[in-house]
Amino acid sequence: MASISSTRTPLYDMHLAYRAKMGTFAGYMLPLYYAPGAIAEHQHVRRLAGLFDISHMGQIQIQGRGAGALLEKVLPSALENMPVGLSRYTLWLNDHGGIVDDVIVARHPDPTTHDQRFMLVVNAAKRTEKAQELQRLLPELAITLLTDRSLLALQGPCAAERLGTLCPEICHLAFMHGKPVTLDGKKCTVTRCGYTGEDGFEISVASTDAPHTAEVLLDLPDVQWSGLAARNSLRLEAGLCLYGEDIDAHITPAMAGLSFCIHPQRRQGAAKSGGFIGAPAIFAQQPPSRHRVGLKGLSRAPLHGGTQLFTDNDTPIGRVSSATYAPTIGTFIGMGYVDAQLSSGTIRAMVRNRSRSVDIVPLPFIPPRYHRPPIKT
Repeated sequence: MASISSTRTPLYDMHLAYRAKMGTFAGYMLPLYYAPGAIAEHQHVRRLAGLFDISHMGQIQIQGRGAGALLEKVLPSALENMPVGLSRYTLWLNDHGGIVDDVIVARHPDPTTHDQRFMLVVNAAKRTEKAQELQRLLPELAITLLTDRSLLALQGPCAAERLGTLCPEICHLAFMHGKPVTLDGKKCTVTRCGYTGEDGFEISVASTDAPHTAEVLLDLPDVQWSGLAARNSLRLEAGLCLYGEDIDAHITPAMAGLSFCIHPQRRQGAAKSGGFIGAPAIFAQQPPSRHRVGLKGLSRAPLHGGTQLFTDNDTPIGRVSSATYAPTIGTFIGMGYVDAQLSSGTIRAMVRNRSRSVDIVPLPFIPPRYHRPPIKT
């Protein structure tokens, strides 16, 4: 299995040509922002469409007879009969029920008669480790870390209309559905999903074709590059977790508000064992003592991840997990973990050695605009 030999994505030179400010994230050199700046990029995605290089994410192919049922030994989703073209957000847990990664699992068409083929998109820092662990856990299957593919994300309310001029069939995709397509002569897999709360698409393409595909997308009206800083503020406004900050191996799905990732079918059975890693611990757990909430600053002082949270009488009640300035809202926002009985109200955060007021608010801060067609009745 190939290892990552470079911290540069195939689009590195292109980012430099567009005068990106580069920085290191998860061992990769990635664009933080471009000439317009992170706030302008954030606002552009909310109004029109931004293009992100997310090629640092790991793409792992799982193939073999009965792959869905076997993959259920690892993940808590219902995969055995998952329709081709569907993707699901799910969690990889440890034996104690903690989250060791959050992943997207997709069922892809397979050219053979009896095999099933799935794709996992995992976090960058976990890509090699997770591919190796899957091969150990599921030796019956062919596990391949695809080091020769890149990933682009086109996000924003104009994304479907603009991409549809190149590939009209993508306009009929619903949220979390995908299909193989050809974009300007290059074979890709396009999935209607993203990490911004906006409608949009993630495009898996051969690394050798990635620069061409990116240029074709940037030539579309209203599409411009966006960097990691804007991606972070967009996902926080959408109430989406970042692994390593908002979720980790010590956080359970119930604490994070992610119990929906455990499919109801996996909770059935006489022993309620679930059959996936961490299931016995998950089903034995009591209601969590703390939970993830939204935090909205009431002053111009910035919130930071790791900041301790207190009541008015200085009783510790939790901490901020991640935070940033939210351009759409016009103030600092964050997410954090507080005592489970707290679901609203004003608390205190120690910022720059001064006590600042922070409101506990519902998540997400900005309602998502995913493309979900009306349910037929």
